[in-house]
Amino acid sequence: MNGGLHCHLLLMYDGSKRDNDWYIAKDVGEKWKMITGGLGEYYSYHDKERKQQYKQHGKLGIGMIHQNNPQEVENALCAALYLTEPSKNEQQLKLALPNMRTFGHGIYRTKKRRGLPPISK
Repeated sequence: MNGGLHCHLLLMYDGSKRDNDWYIAKDVGEKWKMITGGLGEYYSYHDKERKQQYKQHGKLGIGMIHQNNPQEVENALCAALYLTEPSKNEQQLKLALPNMRTFGHGIYRTKKRRGLPPISK
């Protein structure tokens, strides 16, 4: 990659229902390439070597996160905060597409938030 326009994607799954984060990341990336007609690229931190580097430094916050491991939870929160940093809302595409919304963000609301406070706007 040469540092052009990019976006971040944060996906969270119930680990009791889904596993193999590397495969999921690859599948999503390949879908992105298909959607963009081969013009889009993707980069994933989910390969074993990259994750091992982060783990060695106590910074691994992707993959399976165990709620009873405070370091994993803190690292996952740091990763999520980076990917969803509010100042990124001000970033705009450098071109205009007629009659087309370019980027947006949303909040998934659910009553089952595992003890987390309600999402407020």
